[in-house]
Amino acid sequence: MAINLLSRKSKEPGERSTVSKSREKAQMPYKAADPIQLDSDDLVQHMQLGRYGIIAAHPDRWQNHPHIHEYLQKAHDAIDEEFSLVPGGCAAMPNTVNDSPGCPETDVDTRPFVLAR
Repeated sequence: MAINLLSRKSKEPGERSTVSKSREKAQMPYKAADPIQLDSDDLVQHMQLGRYGIIAAHPDRWQNHPHIHEYLQKAHDAIDEEFSLVPGGCAAMPNTVNDSPGCPETDVDTRPFVLAR
């Protein structure tokens, strides 16, 4: 009698092999997002899309715009709301894979940076 260890054939006609079973993925119905109606004004488009950094970094691009000061203030407020300033200082980085008390460390100076909340 032959040994069928690696055979994919099932012993009974109605039985399925565990190797050939495929997972059925749960399909969520796709629903497209509502389309955004962008304004024709370039500055207003940047505000609608949340590109506050471009407005804050380059306000001179819109120096002749009648509402630049208002939008610049809104951009600064949005940046303050959505990001946090991490102060500069010093960080200790372990020199080993497993950090335990007494392991050698390297002190590294860090500069301040902005981190998303």
